[in-house]
Amino acid sequence: MTVELGQYPQSFEALAEVGLSPEGRNCLGYSKEEDEAHNRARQMMEEIGMETEVDPWRNLHGYFFPDESSRDLPTVAMGSHLDSVPNGGVFDGVLGVAAAIEAVKRIKEKIENGEISLRSPLEIIAFRSEESSRFGKSCLGSGFMTGKISSEDIDRLKNRDALLEALGVSEETMPNILNGIFNLRNQMRAYLELHVEQSDAIEREIAKTGEQMIGVVCKGIAGASRDSVRIKAPTFHTGSLPMAERKGRDMAVAAAEIILMVRSLASTFDANDNPFRATVNIMNLEGKSPNVGSGRELLMLDTRALYPERMDEGRREIFRRMYEIMGRYPGAELLVDPMSFTPACRLGDDVPELVESSSKSLGVPFMRLPSMAGHDAGNMGRIFPAGMIFLESEGGVSHDLTENTTPEQVELGIRVLTESVVRIANTRLRSEQTDGIHTHLLPHRPEKEGALAS
Repeated sequence: MTVELGQYPQSFEALAEVGLSPEGRNCLGYSKEEDEAHNRARQMMEEIGMETEVDPWRNLHGYFFPDESSRDLPTVAMGSHLDSVPNGGVFDGVLGVAAAIEAVKRIKEKIENGEISLRSPLEIIAFRSEESSRFGKSCLGSGFMTGKISSEDIDRLKNRDALLEALGVSEETMPNILNGIFNLRNQMRAYLELHVEQSDAIEREIAKTGEQMIGVVCKGIAGASRDSVRIKAPTFHTGSLPMAERKGRDMAVAAAEIILMVRSLASTFDANDNPFRATVNIMNLEGKSPNVGSGRELLMLDTRALYPERMDEGRREIFRRMYEIMGRYPGAELLVDPMSFTPACRLGDDVPELVESSSKSLGVPFMRLPSMAGHDAGNMGRIFPAGMIFLESEGGVSHDLTENTTPEQVELGIRVLTESVVRIANTRLRSEQTDGIHTHLLPHRPEKEGALAS
């Protein structure tokens, strides 16, 4: 393990250790470990004077009101998630929630010292089940909250019954959590999320310039499609069938051809100004034997792009070539089942520009970049002005125990997050000048000090 805890803010370390083992962090969505992480985050928020509540989808909300007159005003929100992939790292998601808590601490202290004032209250959201590991679809908590999850999405989930149980709903009452009949009426002005980059662009720029810097996500968050690809053919005995007779029979070889084709094609489509990413994972199947030639393989295709046209173009060519490959396997069957689709989110200019001006005022260098990974900010950004701050991921490692972001980078990020939130709170956004305040049906804030909802 390369991360040495003891050098980071206490809020981060207390959240990061939930579900942590020598193999990695295991804190899956809607699990008892995620419950524990949310309980700890709630306690931290309340210890610094925030009021908290849990919405119907079990996302945690913390509110900081600079004065009593701000209680009815829309919030400026920060947040991220606390769940992980199996055997994941400690920075993904957790750092964003912890950084938001640290930012509120610093802002509260500055207000008490008379150094600043806020025109808007602040909000921290710890979203549920951002990772797709347990249910097969990412960003469930923010998706529910923003009305982006349909009954069809629920029906396609893995472990569907476990999710309904965690949400406390039955088949009959499930539509309630999708149709927003709870009459929730909170308002929000903007959303900002701090997250590790999960790639190496910032690290490469730091190596080139010799300066520590952050990333400002200003080109949007990529759309993502996932498809189950199942290939089947009659099996054969690995000793009896001559090699010359195996043409068109071995599905492991067919899977290898598909994997290499996807990698090669995606490499030609991927461009700095028009990125396209495609990955094939081999999903383990039970019941295989070393003396039986592969008659079935299950693959998962993951495709991502910033622009819909590039997504459509890339996917069409992938499937055209996939069917071409399988045409060389007589008697084989190809079954493609779409699992999930998340459209790209083009972030507006308001929040990224205020993050950039905050960085400049602090003397913190920054680079502009897109996010090719999905984030809760993608759901929030379809409704509210939104932005993201990225921090360096050493070696581009992510979803692994060895992922690392230095204490220096973390402090840099918290400083920029704190300054950015203050600027957003005290600035009239362009969208507010034209369309009025962005609002959505979200959890209602507590009416009085200490009011909680379970």
